[in-house]
Amino acid sequence: MSVKVYRNLNRPSLFSIMAIAGPHKEKVVGYAPAILLCDVHFLISERPGKPC
Repeated sequence: MSVKVYRNLNRPSLFSIMAIAGPHKEKVVGYAPAILLCDVHFLISERPGKPC
């Protein structure tokens, strides 16, 4: 299952797990205090308005 994981800002001790595909696409499918991921691709966005 492909997922997107990010730190939950309202509950900093938890990670939110969001489905990327399937019937629950773009919906949070769970929360966890720790998570183990395999075959990871990191995506880091640049901050808008950041000077070069």
